[in-house]
Amino acid sequence: LTRFAVDHLLGDFGIDGAFSSLSVKILPPGVVLHNPSIALQEKNIVGLPSGTKLDAKNVEVTFELFQLFSGSVNISGVTINGATLKLDLDRGFFRGRDRAFEKRMAAQPLSWDRLFRFNFRSVGFVDSSLDLRVALPDGQPIVLRTYAKELTIGKGLIDRDRAYDFAFDLG
Repeated sequence: LTRFAVDHLLGDFGIDGAFSSLSVKILPPGVVLHNPSIALQEKNIVGLPSGTKLDAKNVEVTFELFQLFSGSVNISGVTINGATLKLDLDRGFFRGRDRAFEKRMAAQPLSWDRLFRFNFRSVGFVDSSLDLRVALPDGQPIVLRTYAKELTIGKGLIDRDRAYDFAFDLG
């Protein structure tokens, strides 16, 4: 199962990398990737810039229980433990992000991410080193290099408007 996932699924999701083993969780449903080392390609499932790099002890992905045959995969949470993350969000990332991502995905051949829509509800980092660079409209970047004991970013809807949660403990 691990070899199949590395050889076939990661590439379909726009991810270069490997992991040592894969565990399947029954309740709540999900998967755990052990010792992943990944880099994102230009066209990837999470819509982050190519070159984003992540090494971790494990990545746990938890799915919502009732979603069979819905055409979308709702991921209630992604928890990344013991990570080193390098992420550079330049101005191009923010400009027309949703339209550009849909256009890039439409140009790809048939793959897993074309069969389903993936909705991520939250991403959390535990005991992780983060190297983040976010470009401001004037071109000057905000650079954050820190250790996060716990950092969670979530999204949802309030009165049909997008809402984001941000919680952190930088220890």
